[in-house]
Amino acid sequence: MRFLESKTLCRVMGRWLGALAALATLSLVVVACGGGGPAEPPPPETITMEPEIKVFDADLGGWAYNTGRWYNYVISDEPCDSGIGVPASLFSPASCFAWLTSDAGANNDWVTSTGPWWIDPNHMKLPDGTGFGFINVLAFVQLPAAVRAPANLDGSRVSFDARIDSSFSTVAADSRDGTLKGHMYFWFQTAPRTISPCTPDTSIAEDCTRQSDFILVGDGSENYEIDSIPANEVRRFSFPISAADAAQWKCLSRGVSVKYDCIDFSEAVKTASVAGFVIAPTLPCPTMINGANRLVCDTAAMFQDPASYLNTGTFEVKSFSITKEKPRTTTATRVGLPPTATVTTELPFEWTRPSYGAARNFTVGSGLTFLVDPQLGPLRVGVASSTDAAHLDDTGYQLYISPKGTDDGQLVDNLMVVTKEESGKFDRVQVVGRYKAGDTLGIYFEQDAIVFLRNDEVIMQAPTPCSPSTDCVLHPFQATYGPPLGFPRVFVY
Repeated sequence: MRFLESKTLCRVMGRWLGALAALATLSLVVVACGGGGPAEPPPPETITMEPEIKVFDADLGGWAYNTGRWYNYVISDEPCDSGIGVPASLFSPASCFAWLTSDAGANNDWVTSTGPWWIDPNHMKLPDGTGFGFINVLAFVQLPAAVRAPANLDGSRVSFDARIDSSFSTVAADSRDGTLKGHMYFWFQTAPRTISPCTPDTSIAEDCTRQSDFILVGDGSENYEIDSIPANEVRRFSFPISAADAAQWKCLSRGVSVKYDCIDFSEAVKTASVAGFVIAPTLPCPTMINGANRLVCDTAAMFQDPASYLNTGTFEVKSFSITKEKPRTTTATRVGLPPTATVTTELPFEWTRPSYGAARNFTVGSGLTFLVDPQLGPLRVGVASSTDAAHLDDTGYQLYISPKGTDDGQLVDNLMVVTKEESGKFDRVQVVGRYKAGDTLGIYFEQDAIVFLRNDEVIMQAPTPCSPSTDCVLHPFQATYGPPLGFPRVFVY
């Protein structure tokens, strides 16, 4: 996707021709007329921004790949609407993977999860094992920030409204810590870590990756037991998440599946992939010997006395967000970026040479932001260590917008991030979601990461270009493809 093929250009030409004709009629050029030098920089200008940066906002919407969409696993032997089922096992009746929201996410409404839920054996307690116990998966999301790289939850705060109905009830069950009453906890799982050498083995769920799961049990206080609230009462929960608070978290570890292990919490919290709510511990299915002399789940006994075996009722969550604790400055100043190219109707179109702004010292907590205007065509905005590079592959990290129809079969406006390959070139182009006119896009600097934002929500992060220092001098830049239909107003803070 570094360059558009000529057959693609024919399609996007029609969209641009009207604008080109108008520009040609007025004899306008983007650079100074007659090539007499760069245009004058715009006058100083400032904007006001929101202080919060969200790792995830469940009500924002507009993601891709079903990220940000809530789901759960519920006991059911009916055909699964999602098309994905979990077969009956020794531990649980048949269950369904179920979507709880559309791909728009929560959309400012309650997300409702009703039991009984699948009895998950992935973290079961075994005689010589490390697993915490059986769990129920109530509601969770794949974080949009973790589509292309793990998400960092360190130094953030998770907040949400929750309520349970009058039929919500949990059972006591065996666990690594003894027999405990099951409770609902906030939970996250890390992104998969590839291991090698490794031979896949489905009998033990060996897929040559490892993941770690943690629940927030706190200091033993019921404040961390989300189901401790009275039935039908809406309660606002807000928990800090910090690598320094490892004692507040419990690793679920591995049960029958070898892929779930425990790593140091300070590493796990910086490599999150999904987050949500589970009940732990819970009971497995009672068992019986069937006609084939095999030990199986006795579903009849379970459903004759569900209160003795199953966690039941309804849990609802609303206004869920994970927000960085450190507030951002609220004022940004416009960067004087000269226009990038002369208007031309000649084919083939190419990416323009990057247009660089003045150097700025980017420190932890600083960044860059711009608004997506409706007239913008394919555009890249980024930061570079120098102004020498004439090619985008040699510049720096970039945000890249590609309007629908730009590429073969492209039906949506794609938002991409350009990062560095092992070769040192900035040519790793990855679609991270969608964008629309009116969105704000940006880059934010943290201690050890450069973070890419859409509407102040994290869409991806990469290693900081400033390492080993906490700050570095970089030049904001922009580049357009073909005749530019407009340029963004880029601000730094």
